[in-house]
Amino acid sequence: MAKMNKLLTDWTTTRAGYIDKLSNFGVPGDIGGSATAGTVMAKLNKLLTDWTGTRAGYINTINTNTARLTSTRAGYIDKLSNFGATGDTGGSTTAGTMMAKLNAILQKVITEGVGVKSVQRGVFQELSTSQDSENSITVKLTSINPAKTFIILNGGLSAGYSGSSSAVRGYINSVSATILFIKQDVLL
Repeated sequence: MAKMNKLLTDWTTTRAGYIDKLSNFGVPGDIGGSATAGTVMAKLNKLLTDWTGTRAGYINTINTNTARLTSTRAGYIDKLSNFGATGDTGGSTTAGTMMAKLNAILQKVITEGVGVKSVQRGVFQELSTSQDSENSITVKLTSINPAKTFIILNGGLSAGYSGSSSAVRGYINSVSATILFIKQDVLL
């Protein structure tokens, strides 16, 4: 029994020191914590208060930056709604989503063709000359709108007029509603 009493006394004394230190733990409402003073709870409360205040400033900055970025980017994102869906209809020059406009163009091409009103072909005869020169040639057209006209002048250099070794180059000089004016350079 003596050994048991000795063990109990030693254990109680040793553990009593540890148990006494638990009083430093404190209670949830403790304040006044610092690096050198205060209970564990006071230190935790101080840390949380400081951390919360400091981080709140950072979070406010992030929120401000996010708000700025969001409002700028929102304008771009809002424009994405103008893209539309593949089945959108009602596209015109002044209304409709981009997909509705594309669908309107495709429908028009399918039902009316590509919008070519006329294809006109013509040939011009080079003018013969015995010296380097520039000649004007007139080609008559069915009435057109020159502002909406696409002209392909197929040609380039030719061997010159019959029996000549000259090089002839024809190019568009101007176009009116009924006449295509071609210039011809003859280089001997």
